[in-house]
Amino acid sequence: MSEPRVEILEGAEARETCAGAALMEPWADLARADPRLTVIQEPAFVNTWYAQYEDAYEPITVLAWSGADRLIGLMPMARRRADGVLTQAGDYQAEYHGWICPPDHTDRAVPAMISALGDRYQLSSWSMGWLPPGTTDHWATASGLERRGINADLHAEDSPVLDLSDEKRVKRIFKNRSLRSKLNRYKRKGEVRLERVTDHERTRQLMPVLARQCDFRQQAMHAVGPFTSDPNKAAFYLARQDHSAHNHFTVLWCGDDALAFHFGACTEDTVIWGLSSYDPLEGKNSPGALLLVELVRLMQQEGRQRLDLTPGGDAYKERFSSGNQPLLRPTLHFTRGARLAAGARQRLTSVGKEALASVGVSPAQVRGAADGLRRATSAVRKAGVQRGLSYLRDLAYENRRFTLYRLARPAPLPEADPEHAVQVQGYDCLQHYKGTDPWLPRQVMQQQALRRFSGGQTLYSITRDGLLSHCGWVTRDVSQFRVDGTNEPVELPEGSVVIHDLFTEYSEFDCAESCLCASGINRMVADCRRDGATEIFVCLDSRSPAALGALAAAGFEHFQEVSKRRVLFWKLEPAAS
Repeated sequence: MSEPRVEILEGAEARETCAGAALMEPWADLARADPRLTVIQEPAFVNTWYAQYEDAYEPITVLAWSGADRLIGLMPMARRRADGVLTQAGDYQAEYHGWICPPDHTDRAVPAMISALGDRYQLSSWSMGWLPPGTTDHWATASGLERRGINADLHAEDSPVLDLSDEKRVKRIFKNRSLRSKLNRYKRKGEVRLERVTDHERTRQLMPVLARQCDFRQQAMHAVGPFTSDPNKAAFYLARQDHSAHNHFTVLWCGDDALAFHFGACTEDTVIWGLSSYDPLEGKNSPGALLLVELVRLMQQEGRQRLDLTPGGDAYKERFSSGNQPLLRPTLHFTRGARLAAGARQRLTSVGKEALASVGVSPAQVRGAADGLRRATSAVRKAGVQRGLSYLRDLAYENRRFTLYRLARPAPLPEADPEHAVQVQGYDCLQHYKGTDPWLPRQVMQQQALRRFSGGQTLYSITRDGLLSHCGWVTRDVSQFRVDGTNEPVELPEGSVVIHDLFTEYSEFDCAESCLCASGINRMVADCRRDGATEIFVCLDSRSPAALGALAAAGFEHFQEVSKRRVLFWKLEPAAS
C-alpha cells in the first residue's frame, strides 16, 4: 500500500481551510470513522480555539491523504507566537491531544504525519498531551515510526471514569450520607437546582462569577489564575457556546447563590470533565461534590452513558469513578541523541528521589526549601540584605513564639473606623495582596484561606488603594486551638472563639499599622460579642507587636504561650507555657 500524502497548512491557510465548507464533510466523516473520543479534535472546538487565540497561536493543520482526494488523517496543531513552541490545537485548554484517523489507516497515516512535522519544524523531541481514550500503542510500535528513525516513549496511566450503566455504583453515589446531609442543609436555605446553560447571553452573564471562583482556587493550588493570566479564556468559553451541543455547561444553585460550575466538552453519550469551580466560602459543604452528584442525575435524564473524569490524580475523581480507562501520553524523539538525553534525565531523577527518600526527605520538602531560598532572595531585593539574611536564618532554623490573650475585662465596643472599612468573607481581597512578605507569598495565603473556609472559619480584611493591608481569621465554638505547624493543642473553655493569624503588610510598619490592627481586631471582637461569645481569645505571633496596644485597649490579658520550632525539614516538639 502506498505511503499517505501529507500536507501541512499554516497560518491563515490553515484557519480558512479548517473553517471552509470543503473540509467540513470529510472531517466529519473522519470523526465518525474513528471510534475514539475525538470531540476535542473536531471542528466545533478546533475552529473556535483557532479564532479566539489567533493573536497568541499560529494555526497549523496536518492532513494525510490516500490517493488524490481521500482524507485519512487530520491532526490540528498550533505554534505559540511568543516562543515558536509546537503544540496541539487547544494547548492547555484541550483535555486530550492527538489526531483523528480511522483504525485501518492509523499505522500508516499517524507515523507519516508525525514524521512530516519533525521534518518541517526540525524537531529533536516533542511531548504531546494525553491521547483520547481508546488510543492503543500500535501506531507507536508499528514499523512506521521506527523506519523513520523516530522513537516514542509512552507514559501510561489509568484515568477515572464513571459508567452510568453501573447501577450499583451510581446508587452508592446518590445515597452518600454525608453529601445528602449537606444537600439538605442547602435545601433549608433555598431551592437547590442544577441549571444546564446553552444560551450564549446567559453564559456571558455567568462568566464573571465563574472566572472569579476559578481564579481564586487555581491561584491557591497552582499559583496561576486561569482567567487573569489568559485574556482570551473567557471569550473562548463564551464562543464555544455557539456550538452548545458539543459542550456541557452546568451551574449548581441554592436560591440566587451560584455554588459551583462545570464546563466540559461532550458527545451524545459522554461528558468530559473540564473546567470546574465552586464558591470558596462554601468549601465546608462540598459544593463541587454536590454538583457532581446532580450532574450524574442530569446525565441519566439526558440518556448519556459515561462521565470521563480525565487524568490528574485528584482524589475526588477516584471517589466518583466506577473504574479506570488506560490513557497514553507520548514523548517523541526524532534523533538518537535526544533519546539518550531523555533516558539519562530519567535515571538521574530516579536516583535523586531514592537518595532523598533514604534520609527521610520528600521531593515536596525539597521544593519547599527551594521556594524558601527564592523568597529569601526576594527579601534581599525588596527589603535589603539584613532582612534577607534574617529570612535565610529562619529557613534553616525557626523558633517562633505565639501568645494567646484572653478577653478578661470587656471594654465598651468602639465606633467603626470609617477610614479602615472591614470586609467580612471578602476572599477577593486576598488576590490583591502584593506578596511583600517573602515567607507568605500570595499562593500560600490563598491555600490557607481555602483550608480555613472549608473549616468554617471567617475572614476579616481591610484594603487600601485597592491592595490588601490587613486581615485576620475568626474560629468559633472551639475547645482546643492548635497553632499552624505545631502538634499540641491549647485547651480552652467550651464554646470559645479564637481570633488568629493576624497579618499586616510590613510596608505599613508605622502608626498606620497599629490603626489597621485596631480596626480589624475591634470589628472581630464586636461581631463575636454580638453573637453571644463570652470566651474570646486572640493568638498573636511574636513578630506582630503592633496589635498589642489594640488588645490592651479592648481588655485582653496574657493567657498562654506556645512555641514553634523547626530545624531544616524536621519539626521539634513544641512547648507550651
